[in-house]
Amino acid sequence: MATPSSLNSNETGVCHAYDNKYLLVEYPAGQCNGDVLNAVYYQTYSCFDRTYVTCDPKSKTAEITSYYCSDCNCSESGSIKVSLGCDKDTGAIYSCESTITKMPSSISTFKYVDQHCGGEPYYAQMEATNVCFNSTVVQCTDTSLTMEKYSDADCTGQATPYNDH
Repeated sequence: MATPSSLNSNETGVCHAYDNKYLLVEYPAGQCNGDVLNAVYYQTYSCFDRTYVTCDPKSKTAEITSYYCSDCNCSESGSIKVSLGCDKDTGAIYSCESTITKMPSSISTFKYVDQHCGGEPYYAQMEATNVCFNSTVVQCTDTSLTMEKYSDADCTGQATPYNDH
């Protein structure tokens, strides 16, 4: 398997799209279409935050590898490999994209290498508002954000205010 340092080298005859993004889009279970619940983008072929992501449309695979150290030049702590396309079991679509597309009616999180949030983010997540996703409903106005965590996956049980910080 290629390591981050070998993929970043000038290998003869090897070309990587360094501006490529790996995209995971989650829909209601098993549908792979309709209203998007969650969208996550990762910058590919670069190590950020102990994570190295590859996305190859030719082999139709993507891989997210976590490392014990921040520069990814140490032992792996875990790896997930997925086939690009629709996963009917989870209702998720995995794809390689060239740009980040913002999702309407969502809250967004962006992480940058530059501490002043300059350039392209290496990670972006958009979560739909006013819908149940992972037992949570997020509501947003111009001045506030509220999250409620439910005891049931379909958000029908007891709701409690949620704060993950």
